Amino acid sequence: MEFKNIKPVFIIGTGHSGTSILYKMLALHPDFAWFSQYSCRGGEIPGRLKLPFYKYFNRILRLFFKHNWLKKEGRTKIIPRPGEAGQIWDYVLPREEDVSPDETADHLKRILNSECANWHKDRILLKSIRFHSYLPILRKAFPQAKFIHIVRDGRAMSLSRIKYLRKAEEWKTAVEEINREREGLDFFELRYEDFCEDVRGHLKKILDFAGLDAARFPANRFPETLTSKNSQWLREANADKIRQVEDIQREMLKKYGYI
Repeated sequence: MEFKNIKPVFIIGTGHSGTSILYKMLALHPDFAWFSQYSCRGGEIPGRLKLPFYKYFNRILRLFFKHNWLKKEGRTKIIPRPGEAGQIWDYVLPREEDVSPDETADHLKRILNSECANWHKDRILLKSIRFHSYLPILRKAFPQAKFIHIVRDGRAMSLSRIKYLRKAEEWKTAVEEINREREGLDFFELRYEDFCEDVRGHLKKILDFAGLDAARFPANRFPETLTSKNSQWLREANADKIRQVEDIQREMLKKYGYI
């Protein structure tokens, strides 16, 4: 099977917006490839520890064990699990300005094509909170890619952190950048709050968007709803903090119906 026309699905969003839980849920679809702690351990990523027989462990363990979509997991270090893959993205999407977009796109294609070939799959699910800064490069490397943007009330996300004003600015910058670059992308967008109210319904919509058979997806593993802590953070924060955050994020908060 040839893997030069793979169809990546990129999950994009800010930190603490629901990207991780969505990623772990969707990764349970059997037609998705994804990076685990065993991926790219053959020396192709500088600085990433080599593991003998890493492909064997990756494949066998995934065959017999399914990762837990919840944060806590007993055998986390052994069971392959979808993660942020920080070392991989630091190599593939370097922060240095002297690396050309063409070179970055080539690195990206090589690593993703190789991972898909390892699994004999043409779809790979990917997640990083850095993706919003690389949308033109992701599109250049994979014009056929699909993008899923999950957005959460920026006030709750910011107020849940100690350095809440900096996080408010980061949310604003990221969401503005995504909206600026989304034109021309094959794009699916959802609010975290709506996802929590109908988990299975939104997962089915996303799988349909990705062109995957929802009947092959273990939807019964997940609850119908999740509890959002937005109201808790907004209720417990003082009015001055809320006003400061809203002053920073106002335009995007209005766009997504949060104020």
